[in-house]
Amino acid sequence: MLATRSAIFLSLVSSTLASFHDFGIPYSDATVNVRAFKVTGGYMTGGASAFLTPVVPGHENIPVSMYAFLVEHNGTRIMIDLGLQSDPENLPPTTAAYFSNGFAKVADVAGGIPKMLVAGGISLQSINAVMWSHAQFDHIDADFAGRKVTKIDFSKNNITFGGLQALDYFGDGSFYLMNTPGHMSGHLTTLARTTSSSFIVLSGDTYHHSGQLRPRPELQVAYPCPGELVEAAKSGISTDYFWSPDSELDPVTSRVSLDKIASFDADPDFLVVVAHDTTLDGLLPVLPAYLNQCAAEQYCVQI
Repeated sequence: MLATRSAIFLSLVSSTLASFHDFGIPYSDATVNVRAFKVTGGYMTGGASAFLTPVVPGHENIPVSMYAFLVEHNGTRIMIDLGLQSDPENLPPTTAAYFSNGFAKVADVAGGIPKMLVAGGISLQSINAVMWSHAQFDHIDADFAGRKVTKIDFSKNNITFGGLQALDYFGDGSFYLMNTPGHMSGHLTTLARTTSSSFIVLSGDTYHHSGQLRPRPELQVAYPCPGELVEAAKSGISTDYFWSPDSELDPVTSRVSLDKIASFDADPDFLVVVAHDTTLDGLLPVLPAYLNQCAAEQYCVQI
């Protein structure tokens, strides 16, 4: 009887949780490999008001990590973002001023992505393309001069996943580009299938701090908060996340994109990763490790 009740309970719980099919994603056994780079040994520090509100006294500045990713598919290698160049003082004057005037600080850029690739045994000549989530200085390494730049036109496709326009990059269901506008014009999210039924969502600057994404009611269905924590915090539980429009080009559109990415975040089939989330530090495996089985590992479930 107990076993029957347990089976019924598990069936009911699983029925409340979405799967990749519910997002409109078709089945495929084609996959990609994903590896992560922590571009800075330390953190980049910036004003908290750009990301969160209200600002807690004593936390006027917050540290942000900086990640980039390598996607591999049948001999093709694509970098997703390149992080900050190793000498930010030599960025264009307007951008370099962020660092010279103290608004932003950065610790140990680690020589930049090119040196990290070579140190990891990956030839620079083996990189076939770079995809920028968006064209901000802490994602593109250097300017566009002399580079071939291709613009993605989502209007030519009729694919949508979870309400986001999508494009099947390799044509086999292993790797998709998704349109997540708002933070900047042309902001891009990539969806990497790492097993036939699990995915990593590389979502750039859709959010910068986990407090912008969570808590969400749909997340708590899959990952309920331990009762003792709820009991301890019952006098000060927030029913909304802490979100600020100050870092967004189009705050309204940005929030719509964030809400849609949050639906992926609430589903166990997806691991959502952004470029600046410090909660990844020490949990997300970095080069030379692969992230493909990450969702099954306890340290990544904790994210």
